[in-house]
Amino acid sequence: MVQHSAAAELNQSELLDQSLKGEESMEDYLKIANSGTAWVLCAITVAIAFIQALLYMRMARKTATKIHLPEEIPNKAFRIGLISAIGPAMGVFIVMVGLMAAIGGPMSWTRLSIIGAAPTELTAATYGAQASGVELGGAGYTLTAMAASWFAMALRTLLRLTAIPRCVSARRIRPTP
Repeated sequence: MVQHSAAAELNQSELLDQSLKGEESMEDYLKIANSGTAWVLCAITVAIAFIQALLYMRMARKTATKIHLPEEIPNKAFRIGLISAIGPAMGVFIVMVGLMAAIGGPMSWTRLSIIGAAPTELTAATYGAQASGVELGGAGYTLTAMAASWFAMALRTLLRLTAIPRCVSARRIRPTP
């Protein structure tokens, strides 16, 4: 097991060396994008989002009990929410499968699990690839282009988290006297 891990680390370092020299191929970047390390790191992120959802549901149930809401009302609301989320989730899943071929399975899974905005993630990945001078997943899409795609997706999220709340807080509605 230790020898296999050391061999995998050596293989990844060789791929990175090839990338720096401009010698990598399309399959090389996918080996790194779909590596075990990427899966573990992305799984941690998705697990945190799942735990947050469970905590939110628990808080909602406690609040419902605190205000003496009949138990069947929150149960019905959760059931309706679950059923109505299936359709939009299918669209996100289809985009995720398409992104897996270009940016790797772990990153596609993570981005669309925690963000869920398939069109904007696909657009950000495409812009990152175009900034490298190639098409997303096309010929010439290498480790450097994939890194640019990943960075573009992260930058889009960072801008969304910082710019939108400021715009919303600037337009707060003040109560009339």
